[in-house]
Amino acid sequence: MDDLGKRIKDLIAATPASRHKSRLMQSIKGIGPKTAAACLAYVPELGDLTKGEAASIVGPAPFARDSSTLRGHRHVSYPPPSFGH
Repeated sequence: MDDLGKRIKDLIAATPASRHKSRLMQSIKGIGPKTAAACLAYVPELGDLTKGEAASIVGPAPFARDSSTLRGHRHVSYPPPSFGH
């Protein structure tokens, strides 16, 4: 394992919350240590958000552009809106 990989592994292992999230993600078929580490790095809020908030952060959630009288086209926006986390 390269030095950077070892440092990442050590950082995840040193924090109980990160360790728990990493183990939980790796319990899903197809997610290994590298994918779990990338998810923790790019979306550290995982585990603390609703599924709708998580979908909004990573981008696949469509957003309605409606008002009281108009129904707008739903589309995925980028960058996703911030939830103040």
